[in-house]
Parts: sequence; C-alpha cells; structure tokens
Amino acid sequence: MNPDLIINDSSDCVTLALRDRSGQRFEIIWIGATQATETLGTAANNVLDGTATPARVYVLSSQANDTDAGTGDARKVAIIGVSVDPQEIYSSANAKLTVEVVNLAGTTAVLTKRAYVRLLHAYVCDWGSGGQDAKGNITIDNNGAGGTIYLTITATYNESNNSVLYFPENRFVLIGPPSFANSATLAAGDGVVLTCVKSKFEDILNGDEDFATEYWDYIHYGYKPIVGWDVPRLTTIQSSLTFQETTVANSKTIQIKILVSVQKIKSN
Repeated sequence: MNPDLIINDSSDCVTLALRDRSGQRFEIIWIGATQATETLGTAANNVLDGTATPARVYVLSSQANDTDAGTGDARKVAIIGVSVDPQEIYSSANAKLTVEVVNLAGTTAVLTKRAYVRLLHAYVCDWGSGGQDAKGNITIDNNGAGGTIYLTITATYNESNNSVLYFPENRFVLIGPPSFANSATLAAGDGVVLTCVKSKFEDILNGDEDFATEYWDYIHYGYKPIVGWDVPRLTTIQSSLTFQETTVANSKTIQIKILVSVQKIKSN
C-alpha cells in the first residue's frame, strides 16, 4: 500500500513508495485450509476503537532477542493503522492512513510515536542474523504489560492477526475482483465462499444497512465471472470491511487475493 505517511523508517525497511499521493492500495493475500466462517488472517485479539480518543500503543516481545541489533531475530515491526499526531488537538479529519516502524527492544515495551484511531495489521520488516522470523510472540497492547492485547505476531511468523480494514474519513473505496487458486484439483462440490461485511459507509450511523454483505464463490462446478464494486463507497471514521471465508463441502487449501483501492476526494 501507499500510505499517507511513513513514520520512523530510518533504515528504509518498509518497501513502500509514496508514488500516488491521491490514494492507497491494499492487497490481502490469504492461503490456508478452508473452514467455517473464518476471518481472513484470524480475528484481532481485541479491537482498538480510538475514534473518540486515539491512543498510543506499546510493542514488545516475549523473547529478548527480538531486538534492534545486528544479532537479533526480529528487529523492527511495521504497524499499519489509522492514526493522528498525539501533539495535535484531535479531530477525525486529521486522521491519516499510516505505516509506523517500531524498533524492538526485546521484552522491554516500546511506545509508538503516533496515537491510533484504528489498528489494521502489523508485520516484521527487518531482521538480524539471529533468524528470519519473530523469535517470541510480539504483541501490541495498551500498557506495555499485556493489559489489553490488540494484535499478535506469533513466534516463528512475521505477520500479525487481523485483516479488517479501516479508513480515514472522506475517502472513496473500491474492491477489485477477488482471485482464487488451489494447489490441487477440487472434487465435485468443493470450494469456498468469500464474504465481505461492510459497515458505516456513507453515513456514520449506517451500521445496519440492508445489503451489508458481499458474496463471492469459487467452486468446482464451472466458472462464472467474478466482479468487485462498480461504484465506490464513501468512508466515515467508523467505516470497516471484514473479509471472511467459509468452506464448501470439504476443506481445501485455497489462496485468496483481494485488492482494495482507497482514493482521496480531490478538492476543487
């Protein structure tokens, strides 16, 4: 994605480019054995709702060697979120879609520079010679002591849980046609249904719309065109997209890719 702002990336470990300042692109890639109603990437430990009062958060590991040193394992974590400058008087209009790089200090909690309205995802973006994954469980919480954990990068992995998308207000959002692939031929009747639950687009009170869920299916019986959104939806500070997969017949290992485009509203 191309965020509005990249914070604290002194070593250029986040391979993103601010080429298109009018908008962002999210690419969600999920691969796994299908099951009943699973949030892609599994659900967050807890949802941070800072829409009224944004909050700075803490990042720490359960292992000392997840630290910003040449001999460390995981050295830095990138946090994707909707955030604000904590030095400014908060207004939802000031919120930006950001990527903040946090230099890990092992089991010592590190406080973020930004205050978060929402947390989307986190991932390890730099490693030392100690290993190529998180050595311990890396958590993002509210107090640096495991009080309320929002996201977890599990030991031996590099990506956190959660794939719910949140946005700054007054952006146009489009979902591209999702794509599906599988490593082996599906038996008759096997497949997957991808759903997307959207909430509070257009109006901040629009949390119970009549057509809140989108459905796409990928099954053995023939092919039918897969389409995304033809008309963009307008975001509020409360808008969200939640992607889930549900197995059809027998569980199969399937890859799902989704592209979500976010465009700023251009002023006249």
